[in-house]
Amino acid sequence: NTAVVFYPVFGVPPPSGDVGELTGTVTDTLTGLPIQGALVTGLGYQTGGIFTSTTGLTGTYATSLCADWYDVTAAADGYEPSMETRTAIYPGEPTIQNFELSAVSPTSVAITGAGTGLVDQLYPFTATVEPISATLPLVYTWQVDGQDPITHTGGLSDTASFLWPAPGVYTLT
Repeated sequence: NTAVVFYPVFGVPPPSGDVGELTGTVTDTLTGLPIQGALVTGLGYQTGGIFTSTTGLTGTYATSLCADWYDVTAAADGYEPSMETRTAIYPGEPTIQNFELSAVSPTSVAITGAGTGLVDQLYPFTATVEPISATLPLVYTWQVDGQDPITHTGGLSDTASFLWPAPGVYTLT
């Protein structure tokens, strides 16, 4: 009789029992800037061990792990989580696994304010963005028929006030 050992499609496992290091940087896909406070998480294939590491000011993380394959992801507030990446940790060797995260874009903007009003009277309007996990800051550009656009940079909501110079129907976007 012959014993046969089957390994998953990702190859022969790293030698177990020793420690290696996993390091990397988490950055914004669009700007390339580091993301502070991103959570890097992994699950060991053979050991079943779970690790978490949080990126610092420079977007970097580092953790010592038992040699194994790890399914690793990165996530941060205001960003879509990364795809799971299988990473091998070998004893005594650093392994670099970088992540690029894409900002969560607003999916909707609701504008509230007066539906009717008087000429030459100031009326406030508020724009509110969803989801609340949208990446900040946001740039709001208010446009009203016949008036110059107003641009603000801010958070998940913004307020602008307008007055109507003459009777009529005006579109606010």
